[in-house]
Amino acid sequence: MRTRLTCIAAFTALTLASCASATPTHDLTLSEFAIRSRVPHIAATTSSLTVSNVGEFGHTVVIADAAGHVLQASGVVAPGAETEIPVDLPPGQYEVTCRLVIETPTGLIDHYEEGMHTRIVIDR
Repeated sequence: MRTRLTCIAAFTALTLASCASATPTHDLTLSEFAIRSRVPHIAATTSSLTVSNVGEFGHTVVIADAAGHVLQASGVVAPGAETEIPVDLPPGQYEVTCRLVIETPTGLIDHYEEGMHTRIVIDR
């Protein structure tokens, strides 16, 4: 019984240590003309955004403050790809957008105008 309790205690300590050293992240999912956040409020301790593109076209992630100033941006995230964007933002509201404009035989398609934007809130 004592050996079993020792094993359980050791496992618990290792699990807690690995969780404590993990970098807090928040997930965003990109698809055609949508950006989805797992939850709209993000903890201020979040240090990065994990961005997954589940769509069939490339997309970008641009984070801007309320005045429209770009604070963070990714390169083009290819279809099926995932990237990490470091986040060092003070508490507040931010707009997350895809700012790609592509030319098709029928004209221009602006991902932002097609609805590829959302708001996130960094909590205190």
